[in-house]
Amino acid sequence: MHDIVAGRPEEAPARASSRSRPSLRRLLLWNLAFSLTAILVAGGVGVAGAMAVADTSDELVETVVPARRNNLLMLQHLLDAETGLRGYLETGDQSYLAPFREGRRAFPAAVADQRALSLPAEVDALIDTQEDLGSRWFAEYADPVRAGREVEPRAGKELFDEYRARTEELSEVLQVDRDRLVERLDRIPVVASGTIVVVVLAFVALTVHQAVRTTRLAVRPLEELRTTVEALEGGDRKARSSVTAAAEIEAVGEALNQLADESQRNRTETERRLQTGRALQTIIGRIHRALDAGTVLEATVADLGRLLGVHRVLVLTLAGPVPRAVSLADWSAPATRSTADRGPDEPDLDALALLASEPYRQLLENEGGYYLDDVAAEDLPDDIAAVLARQQATAVAICPVQSGTEMLGAILLLATDGPRVWTHEDQRCVAEVANELGTALTHARLFQRELDMVDQLRALDQSKDDFVSSVSHELRTPLTSIVGYLELLREGDAGEVSEDQDRMLAVVERNTERLLGLIADLLLLSKIDSGHLGTERHPVRIAELIGDAVTTVAPLAATKDHQVLVDADLGDAEIEGDAGQLEQVLLNLLSNAVKFTPGGGRIGVAAHLVGEGVELVITDTGIGIPDAEQHQLFDRFFRSSTAQADAIPGTGLGLAIVHGIVERHGGTIAIDSTAGVGTCVTIWLPRSSASSDPSPPTGTAWPELTPAQHSRAAR
Repeated sequence: MHDIVAGRPEEAPARASSRSRPSLRRLLLWNLAFSLTAILVAGGVGVAGAMAVADTSDELVETVVPARRNNLLMLQHLLDAETGLRGYLETGDQSYLAPFREGRRAFPAAVADQRALSLPAEVDALIDTQEDLGSRWFAEYADPVRAGREVEPRAGKELFDEYRARTEELSEVLQVDRDRLVERLDRIPVVASGTIVVVVLAFVALTVHQAVRTTRLAVRPLEELRTTVEALEGGDRKARSSVTAAAEIEAVGEALNQLADESQRNRTETERRLQTGRALQTIIGRIHRALDAGTVLEATVADLGRLLGVHRVLVLTLAGPVPRAVSLADWSAPATRSTADRGPDEPDLDALALLASEPYRQLLENEGGYYLDDVAAEDLPDDIAAVLARQQATAVAICPVQSGTEMLGAILLLATDGPRVWTHEDQRCVAEVANELGTALTHARLFQRELDMVDQLRALDQSKDDFVSSVSHELRTPLTSIVGYLELLREGDAGEVSEDQDRMLAVVERNTERLLGLIADLLLLSKIDSGHLGTERHPVRIAELIGDAVTTVAPLAATKDHQVLVDADLGDAEIEGDAGQLEQVLLNLLSNAVKFTPGGGRIGVAAHLVGEGVELVITDTGIGIPDAEQHQLFDRFFRSSTAQADAIPGTGLGLAIVHGIVERHGGTIAIDSTAGVGTCVTIWLPRSSASSDPSPPTGTAWPELTPAQHSRAAR
């Protein structure tokens, strides 16, 4: 992480050799010594061409190329900020604001670098516009959005698109300047060559010699420089100038090489930062996904240690005025030295905890940690210096793990291979991981509490079920005995019973039966909830099931003068299920319809094949249920306000039992009701794969219906 890109080894010799080479000025003076007028003319032209080349190259290398780079950097910083802001708005993840903050910080610096160049007024005007648009995008859109204020997205997009347009316009202007300079570089050698040709023709051998020498020291190197510049612009990062030429041209080549090296170093550093950022995001993502503190800590310290290239990473919890430490996670780099040379495998945690004692604890709490680049150069207390010496630590970093204002512990990083500089990037990585760990540890602690609470609630629910089951069993036995003795009394086995006594005994018997029914319902619900309800699945003919249920409730319906309407088109359709449980579903629903429908009402039973199942619809013209209470219909012991107002008896367990049985059979149930109008209950149950196509049922006696009776009861 701290590798430094090495300089080119050939640079120093190249500079030394360039000093011994003749300059263009000396070359021209040499020619002037042989021929005053002719050589002076040729030399003047050559000097002018060389100076033009130098000026053009300087302008290209020192102004146009940096301006184009800065233009792209300004756009890149704004793009980074916009991408980070958009990621934050889409996910709510604060980590996406890191590139936004970096872009917001780097954009003004890039603008300042651009302004430092000597650029034409036209270009400066475009830069002013870019700076204004970028600043407005941050101030009028990005900052308000990040602060949670409502801002019209189109305004931000318009500013960003306008900025992009100005960037493209400036790129085109700079491209024109670059083409102009390259064209000038191409034109100057041609002019110089032509002049040299004239001199050669005039001065035969000596002039030819000087022309060849001039070509070798100026023209070809310039062509090579141009080729190198074009290669660099085309993306060839390894392209470098290796010309052997006049001192000025070699200086241009060296400057070009230095610029390319700097660009390569910047690109390498950018790529390294991107890789570090991706690795950091991977670590943070793992922290976010894990709820088990131990797992996330072990993985995190290992990844952080490898990322920063340190020898050991520990996460410690700290407590007490003189801190004592408990290691939550410990990672050591693979051994690279002999055992005798390495520090102890098991660190003295309490001794290391001194790093968080006063005055360093204040640094942890107030300054966000501290970083020692060279332990040997630090003026440390003797006890802390001794602790670090035992660990052979040469550089130390410690950062608090906090949740809000509470310090949960600290991340401790030890390097043992010599001093190291804890860069801003290193400190940012450690701080972000520590911050995420604080949140993760808090979440893990809360999650464990939730698990414990769920276990307690489950235990309470089980205790409740056990209590209901036990009480129900204990009550059923004496009630059964009471029913038996009531029968004996009413039959006169204990002596003649008067009419008044018989009526009283009948009341006792009815209420005893109600208690037995309530106990049976409680036991059934307890079995459904605990999953112990035995379900014997066999093919069940729905037609017969409906017929039996209607027949059972017919006497009760007759006492209230109800009209029961049946509409079914099922044939011999079957479902796989428990016939007794399914019959109880129908009896509960039909009994409710009879009970909650005033005298002279209508009760409808409809059954049809729907898709791969059977749909049962039971309707009534009863008192109905208010809309506000319908979400409670399947709750135990719930009784609607309309039923209570009319003093209709009931336990509130029937629909809960129906719901449980239907779900155990893979079906669904829905209730639609209107107070004062009626209720409609719809049940869907999957059919047996052996069911045949609908045909007239056999062996089932349906009540005779008229066509009008097939319609659904009005509600």
